[in-house]
Amino acid sequence: MTGEGAKIGEVPSDKTDAYRIVYDDLIQCGAFRGIYDAKNGNEHFMYGVSCVMEVIASRVSDEVYDAFNDEFMNNMIESEEKANDAVESNKTV
Repeated sequence: MTGEGAKIGEVPSDKTDAYRIVYDDLIQCGAFRGIYDAKNGNEHFMYGVSCVMEVIASRVSDEVYDAFNDEFMNNMIESEEKANDAVESNKTV
């Protein structure tokens, strides 16, 4: 999801480049991509993270926004499914 423009450590030439630098830096952390411990974490917090990241991604470009949104939601769903599977496997019959 990274693209053209200024890179970390460079001086951005405009706001779009500045948002790109922030976006590229933040997505290095799984939580900013929707990957989290759904069993012990809080989905409401993750939706808040998603809202902030969507604003940043939309300031970079429509394509980055769309790609981010798809990845974040897919990762959230996968995180929640893993947590549900873990709970199910710990149940006794």
